[in-house]
Amino acid sequence: MTPRAVVVERVEELLERHPPATTTAPEFWGAQYDLGLAWVQFPVGLGGLAVEPSLQEIVTLRLFEAEAPRNFLRNFVGIGMAAPTIVNFGSMTQQQRLLRPIFTCEEQWCQLFSEPGAGSDLANVATRAERDGDEWIVNGHKVWTSMGHRARWGILIARTDPTVPKHKGLTYFLCDMLTPGVDVRPLRQISGEAEFNEVFLSDVRIPDALRVGQPGEGWRVVVGTLMTERAHNGENVRRPRGFGPIAHAMRLWDDVGGTDGLRDRLTQTWIEAEVLRLTAWRADQSGRPGPSGPQSGKPGPEGSVLKLAAGILPQRVFELCTDLLGPRGMLIDDYEMRQPDVMAQSNMGDGRDEIDIVKALLSSGLEVGGGDLAAARVRVVHRPTRASGHVDRRLRDAPTGRDGAIEHGRRPRRDRHRQGAPQLAFGHDRWWHDRNPEEHDRRAHAGPSGRAPPRSRPAVVRAALNYFLTERGLMTAPDDATFQERKQHLKDAFRASRGYFDEIWDEIIGLDLDFFEEYERFSSVPWHHGALDAKTKELIAVALNASVTHMYMPGVRSHIRQAIKFGATKDEIMEVFQLVSVLGVHSLTVGLPIFLEELKRAEATEG
Repeated sequence: MTPRAVVVERVEELLERHPPATTTAPEFWGAQYDLGLAWVQFPVGLGGLAVEPSLQEIVTLRLFEAEAPRNFLRNFVGIGMAAPTIVNFGSMTQQQRLLRPIFTCEEQWCQLFSEPGAGSDLANVATRAERDGDEWIVNGHKVWTSMGHRARWGILIARTDPTVPKHKGLTYFLCDMLTPGVDVRPLRQISGEAEFNEVFLSDVRIPDALRVGQPGEGWRVVVGTLMTERAHNGENVRRPRGFGPIAHAMRLWDDVGGTDGLRDRLTQTWIEAEVLRLTAWRADQSGRPGPSGPQSGKPGPEGSVLKLAAGILPQRVFELCTDLLGPRGMLIDDYEMRQPDVMAQSNMGDGRDEIDIVKALLSSGLEVGGGDLAAARVRVVHRPTRASGHVDRRLRDAPTGRDGAIEHGRRPRRDRHRQGAPQLAFGHDRWWHDRNPEEHDRRAHAGPSGRAPPRSRPAVVRAALNYFLTERGLMTAPDDATFQERKQHLKDAFRASRGYFDEIWDEIIGLDLDFFEEYERFSSVPWHHGALDAKTKELIAVALNASVTHMYMPGVRSHIRQAIKFGATKDEIMEVFQLVSVLGVHSLTVGLPIFLEELKRAEATEG
């Protein structure tokens, strides 16, 4: 019987003897381990069948179809990092004691690598371990420890010889998190979640039997751990097409819909998710032993690329989700601190369950996990193996967006320099600009439905308040003639005093006419008093609206129009943009097209 046939037969045996619908998760995972279907490439008796790792795909997909319980997000560090490290570098005693509880999730694991002064530069760790007979005494401080509050074990790197170069003085340990001196403290995120922790190690005694590899060879073990982590990141995306984070965006689109531009973004994001899924397959295939496998059974560079891409995709998905939600995407039910039991509860899950989109977007797990994006790019470029330098150079030189994310599959555009400018929340911006410049400004700033997009939204408070009150039926105004007459009078007075009226105010002015009246009186004082003439004041207003701290296009247009009305010349307005560009060149890229249009408009009016 071929290895493939053996795997297929055992998967069917597992499902027949342990139906997922009636079997508890730990029992199912234990049976899967005993049948050698936990890690098929592992030795027989240690959760594997000693076959090609690519055959694990058969197990993954078949169990997914059968809706079997999934343990990867429950014990990511244990299954994806600790287990391969223990098999490759650990003792037989460690393998027999630890592997089965890892896979059944009876014992969860965490990673004790990063420190306050050693994040992407892992070899710079300061945690010390000193030999004391058959034990090591460890002292140090670790941070960004995912799920440390639930972990029974941790994989730990510590410095055992400070007299040698930093890469040679490290040793790798397995740390029992219940050992006296291990203090785990939560790191609360802006959303209230506390997936991450900091761990203080104070005179923690670790038996020498829990050392992995020889003293001073910790760096070699760490590199093996990180490479298997990148390969096993494929488990997060190695699922049928359309599942994972992108499933949330697809479900949201079905519920609320959106503009043509948002549909284009959804399509592009779906394509990126599919490319990521296929990259996971490639990473899995690259570990195939024998002459057909380029890395002879070792994790390849695809895993590093996958690690980077898997960190970028959820950010893009949830940014798209908040754009689809509009102002509702800024609302969070509560900020109570919660420490999740599994990683699926702390960020995107697997796409099959409903989640709080906003909390997921705010979760630092979408960026901090494994290091920030800039550090991730450095790690890909400076991988230990140089098997695919062409991939490294592409990533190093790839264009990046405003958030530092690599723009996969996008060709350079002529207007790439405008990335810092407020971008439309929908596509076809050039079509709108040519058809109706003022409508282009309004949409670019406020969105097609008058709602401000997540980026560059000075009116965010007004939009959120309007949405909140409307949703609860409180956005009502008296219909009597006296009220409407006074409202119109205030609008006309503002327009007469300032030369324009911002329609963004129209939805909320009726909530408190007295306030708006006082606001109009207060804000108009500089326009009717003082030493500066009206033209100079309008030029200053142009600068304020065009500055990178504001970049309010409707305001730029209205104040240019007013400045020209009061006699401002082309050279004077151009000098304003030159001065304000000191704060950021995007003031020019946003303001100059508007200025040229208003100049043509004024010339046409005069003509």
